[in-house]
Amino acid sequence: MNYLKQIATLSFPTADQIQRFKEHLVQVHSWYKHLPLSQGATFIIYLEPNLDREYPLKHPALPFGNSKEGYQKAFGHLYYRYRIDGHWYEDYSTQLVNGKRKNIPFTPLLTANLSRWSTTLYPYCHQEFEEGISLFEEELQQIIQGQKQHPQAELLIHWYHKRIERENYWNDHLNESDRDFLVSIDDQQDPLKNDQFPPKIAQFMCLEQAAWQIEEELQKVELQKIDDAINYLLQDVKQYVGH
Repeated sequence: MNYLKQIATLSFPTADQIQRFKEHLVQVHSWYKHLPLSQGATFIIYLEPNLDREYPLKHPALPFGNSKEGYQKAFGHLYYRYRIDGHWYEDYSTQLVNGKRKNIPFTPLLTANLSRWSTTLYPYCHQEFEEGISLFEEELQQIIQGQKQHPQAELLIHWYHKRIERENYWNDHLNESDRDFLVSIDDQQDPLKNDQFPPKIAQFMCLEQAAWQIEEELQKVELQKIDDAINYLLQDVKQYVGH
């Protein structure tokens, strides 16, 4: 059965399911650790007719339970696969048959539409990118020195320097009491509008928020690419199957 016939009877994802799926994609796994920083990886977003798969028992926890029914309730049939170093990967790619685990073959997709449903994502699209920043240190230095190209090189370098500035300030200008205080407070407060913060604390918070703002700018670019891929997918599906 070709792909169009497979998806013709699938329910169309709701706005809530689309939003959950976008959040799921950039938060669900630590796959970002394996993406080259300078090249990123190709992600294809599509409708998967076969959700009868093996889902993890605990992690990552899906919004409505780790089962076929839970996945479908959360995301409809929205799905993705990604390519790193020429190899394609899928999450939830196995199925239990008579107590034995078997790999599920990739669903054949429409070759003509793969470019419209695909996008290149970089590891900083993931919410935990900064926590794994040491994995990308070598490539970051190559980008900074101009040895490797990157479409967001200027913003990425700016973020890196702000992050270093923040870390240096934490180590060189704050004492243990200052650090304990910073850990204890709401870090979303505006230090410039709250005169209760000592100057050293306020300065660190400004540095921290400046780094966050740049990271958010980088992530917005990636989220827009995911939006575009989903929109193209749904436009094509509506055209082909008459939703």
